[in-house]
Amino acid sequence: MTHISDIKLIRTDTTLDLSQKAEKVDTVQCLANGEVISIRLASSELAGSSRTKIIVGISVSLAIFVILAVAAYMFWRYRAKQNEPTPVVIDTSEDAWKNDFAPRDISGVNFVEMQTIRTATDDFSSSNKLGQGGFGPVYKGKLPDGKEIAVKRLSSSSGQGEEKLLIYEFMVNKSLDIFLFDPSLKFELDWPTRFDIIQGTARGLLYLHRDSRLRVIHRDLKVSNILLDENMIPKISDFGLARMFEGTQNQDNTRRIVGTLGYMSPEYAWTGLFSEKSDIYSFGVLMLEISAGRGFHGSSLAMRTKAFLHMHGNLGARPGE
Repeated sequence: MTHISDIKLIRTDTTLDLSQKAEKVDTVQCLANGEVISIRLASSELAGSSRTKIIVGISVSLAIFVILAVAAYMFWRYRAKQNEPTPVVIDTSEDAWKNDFAPRDISGVNFVEMQTIRTATDDFSSSNKLGQGGFGPVYKGKLPDGKEIAVKRLSSSSGQGEEKLLIYEFMVNKSLDIFLFDPSLKFELDWPTRFDIIQGTARGLLYLHRDSRLRVIHRDLKVSNILLDENMIPKISDFGLARMFEGTQNQDNTRRIVGTLGYMSPEYAWTGLFSEKSDIYSFGVLMLEISAGRGFHGSSLAMRTKAFLHMHGNLGARPGE
């Protein structure tokens, strides 16, 4: 018996054998121990091998397609879940509003129950309405202890978030411009009173710029935003346009110029740059108006200076004369 230890297959051209029902056959030569052995294989046997390769290829492609389809579906579900709105749980308990302030330092801040405010303002009656601001209406109210308050009701459409209420001390004498520009009231402001108003406003501005935990730039300091209590003590009001600075920041820039023309500093009106100096400039115009007893905020700086010198040429003249 011949032992075959090293066999090499050599493919030859396809031949035709008429004795095998005209089937195509392939001749394969085997090299065994130096001898060449020719073996003829029917084409049907070779076709079975080709079909197996095709089936394997289709199966692998189908498996890859299924895997990609599943991965695409899972990714779509993930993105859809990310875009779903997060359900909002509203706490309707009586003290729910206090939870909003839990993580913050609110020492020194007094809170008033909603029912107390409704009672004080007669449920926000139109008869108690003091005015309408850019962020909502302001109502007059009276607390159970007899203290009068002003309640600003921030509307949800004001851009400040959900509706909230701000409670202020009610200022009996309203704003400074009423006394300065009313022909019958301006003479009630003698020089000592005017000096005290200027000094009190300066102290308030100093607190905003130096003593407050956050530095506050008012950006709209004017006589109508200075409120007077029953003792004619001034209080700075209306912080709707104010900006807060943190750390070492001492100025900022904006493309949206807001405020009142005439009270704006030139660099703020022209370039949008504002800082403490912007408020100081506004305070200078305000001080000029208090001293002279008339408004100069609509005039140029040169005209305001000239008018001021003219008004105070006679140091003995009464303000407004």
